[in-house]
Amino acid sequence: MIECEELFRGSISQTAIYPQEILQEALAKNASALIVAHNHPSDNPLPSTAGQELTKVLAHALQLVDIQLLDHYIVRGSGFFSFSDAELIEIE
Repeated sequence: MIECEELFRGSISQTAIYPQEILQEALAKNASALIVAHNHPSDNPLPSTAGQELTKVLAHALQLVDIQLLDHYIVRGSGFFSFSDAELIEIE
């Protein structure tokens, strides 16, 4: 791991996420792969439709610059959800 960094902070119900800022940080760190995570204050571990779409957009943007999105975790009080384990991310 190169670094663990908080890029966005939101309210209890939403956060604005900008894939271009994630991409900029990954490029600045010369990363070859990336794992992203966010939390769900409720105990619902499942990703929203918007979260799934954002993950697809981010994976595609990273792929254009040869950075692999390894996983996207949703962290909650009693565990986590893995997009990779749920086969919602294609890992090469």
